Amino acid sequence: KKARQKARQRAEALAGGADAPAPAGGADAPAPAPVLDTSGPAGVSPCGVPSPRLYFSMVASRHVDAESDIHLVLFGGELMTGKGRSQRMQYFKDTMVFSVGNKAWAKVDTAACSPSARSGHHAAVVGAGAAQTMYMFGGEFGNAKGTSFTHLNDTWAFDSASRRWSEV
Repeated sequence: KKARQKARQRAEALAGGADAPAPAGGADAPAPAPVLDTSGPAGVSPCGVPSPRLYFSMVASRHVDAESDIHLVLFGGELMTGKGRSQRMQYFKDTMVFSVGNKAWAKVDTAACSPSARSGHHAAVVGAGAAQTMYMFGGEFGNAKGTSFTHLNDTWAFDSASRRWSEV
């Protein structure tokens, strides 16, 4: 009984104390996600956290309109669900931005032109200030069952100012 009480007290302290207000919707409801200021580049919309995934790329970049705010640019990745014959692979091609200053995610509209869905690719940022570009190379894409894979050798550039992808 004492161990359970200590664990509850530790959890309350981490969550802001026993007197901290419960989130809307009850004590078990998740707190609402903060909203990223989207007054900057067009095509950026606030969203919740990205779906679970592995083998994505994420790089740090300065925000175009606020040199003091670091943004993390996330692209792609994969998610495996199920086991045995019910195992399924899902590959992502979304581009999302996390504002370190605001602690909020936003999804970038890349419908016009973007890399194909993939995982296991690598990326780096080149440039300074508002003229930063994320370069991404390679990766792999597989079928839904995870039994065959295509290895990619294309190179893409994501411009931090325009929030647009272009193939290099």
